[in-house]
Amino acid sequence: MVVLVEFDKSNMLGVIDDFPNQFAKGFELAEGIQFEGVENIVVAGMGGSASYADLLKAYLTELKLPLVVHRNYGLPRGVGRYTLFVASSYSGNTEEPLDAFEQAIKIAKVVGIASGGKLKELCAKHNFPLVLLPQGIQPRSSTGYMFSALLGILENSGIVENKKKEVLAMAAELSRNKAKLKTEGEKLAKAAVGKIPIIYSSEEFGPVARMCKIKFNENTKVASFYNVFPELNHHEMNGTRYIDMLHFFFIEKPDDHPQIQKRMKVTKKLLEKRGGSVTEIIPLGKTKLERMFNALYLFDWTSFFLAMQYGIDPTPVELVEELKKELK
Repeated sequence: MVVLVEFDKSNMLGVIDDFPNQFAKGFELAEGIQFEGVENIVVAGMGGSASYADLLKAYLTELKLPLVVHRNYGLPRGVGRYTLFVASSYSGNTEEPLDAFEQAIKIAKVVGIASGGKLKELCAKHNFPLVLLPQGIQPRSSTGYMFSALLGILENSGIVENKKKEVLAMAAELSRNKAKLKTEGEKLAKAAVGKIPIIYSSEEFGPVARMCKIKFNENTKVASFYNVFPELNHHEMNGTRYIDMLHFFFIEKPDDHPQIQKRMKVTKKLLEKRGGSVTEIIPLGKTKLERMFNALYLFDWTSFFLAMQYGIDPTPVELVEELKKELK
């Protein structure tokens, strides 16, 4: 495949290449931030400033406290004096978490995660701790920073046991796998040219599939959708009209429930019989954490190379910025 990187005017290639290094930095940025008496956790954010919390929730299967990812104005139920409220906005200016922040400061334990903006100013004004992220990238590209920063805060607070060693080992594996994932991403991009990418996974990997579809939306500027087994077998798979316009990516794991594995196999057969194209992906890695981030890193590369095929700069999100201007 001929890759026309001259379209990458904002150097998304360099950002993706550096992704494995974000995790160590995230832990560093969270040093010294801790809370006592936490009984539940709420992460308020949108887009890439929220998705990392879904990944963390999926990873921390032993977490005994409720963790809610809040994607809206206001506050969800259950926020009180024993709530750890995380206001998450990479830019620091996202209006939904800022609205939630203004209410949470009256009743909850509050911490901010941002690269600057109004959230930084408000945390300073009210004397709340802030994880100050490096500037200059898109929220969707800051997952490693945010994931390990929030995990670091939970560790510092005694809410979860120390996971730093495991996460840094995963990041080192991503670095070792980089060339392989990059090459595979080019191949997957070729399969998706001219198609709408559809990402399917087990329910356990739903947060991963969701983030992969977001990479296509924002990096490649194409419509993309995701769903999970077994739920999709009860409605979505019937939508095969115009199936020739779709390309399905099945993210499969060797530890998926046997019936989920069987459903994937049979669904693939039925979709292909009706003219659909399907690519099966078994993420690299031995642990859940490794498979999660190897899959995400693969789709970083896939969405990037597909953008190059279309002659699109993957970094800007012009429609989002236009919306924000209209809302002012």
